Amino acid sequence: DRVHGLSVVTRQARRRYAREWLDGQFGPQRLRLRTVKPRDLCRFINARAQNLKGTSLHALAVGLRSFLRFLEFTGRIRPGLAGAVPCPASPPFPPPTHILDLGTRLRFLRSFDRTTAVGRRDYAIALCFSELALRANEVAALTLDDVDWRALTVRLRKTKQRRERLLPLPSRVARALVAYLQRSRPAVGHRLLFISLRPPRDRPLLTDGVRHVIGRAFGRCGIQATGPHILRQSWATVAHQRGTDLKLIADVLGQGSVDTTAQYAKVHFEQLRQAALPWPHTPS
Repeated sequence: DRVHGLSVVTRQARRRYAREWLDGQFGPQRLRLRTVKPRDLCRFINARAQNLKGTSLHALAVGLRSFLRFLEFTGRIRPGLAGAVPCPASPPFPPPTHILDLGTRLRFLRSFDRTTAVGRRDYAIALCFSELALRANEVAALTLDDVDWRALTVRLRKTKQRRERLLPLPSRVARALVAYLQRSRPAVGHRLLFISLRPPRDRPLLTDGVRHVIGRAFGRCGIQATGPHILRQSWATVAHQRGTDLKLIADVLGQGSVDTTAQYAKVHFEQLRQAALPWPHTPS
């Protein structure tokens, strides 16, 4: 799982699924992995199906299958046993997520008063979401050393998958960061990029603080959203509509699966309607 770049939460869940199956299969007895038969796996999944909802049951089956493939790879069970795990129906895709249209995004960015120190900082934070499609924890973890001004890149070190990403730094974001650094950010004793501008002024702006910056701006604009994630989804959808390959979007978002990215880059249904061919007329 670590090789696959899965998040800590996913790895913890898969370890829990493996322990659950081992406890149910062997109890306190010694593990006799080579005695496991396909019917044992079917019995375990069917028993858990009595208490789990579709999404949880699907995650359990995927986790168990992953664990069995590991056991196959290390020679502890016979090959092919992982394929005996029943495949519960995949949970349906969630309905299309509301994204911000161009006019709303412009209104959101214009809501920051860039004549003030706080406004310049908050505007730079907003662009990290809307132009770089970062997560809140990634914005909060940025340091002065992560920005390469010569190459115009941003290096993300503390990511969900714990893998570094190198992103291009758009000129608009670069200008906003320069304005913040030169005119708003005081000299402090650490290298984190975004800091609190309220006394004491040397505190880092943590993940909740970054989210609060965006939440206040949403409130000013009347945007109904639960958090800054909608900016990330909007970026992915617009990039997809402009013809950007899903794999490239996944790389920018830091997602290991294109299937996950497809849920972010919502299909533009109006474009699909225009592309659909009319049903051929059959003469009577």
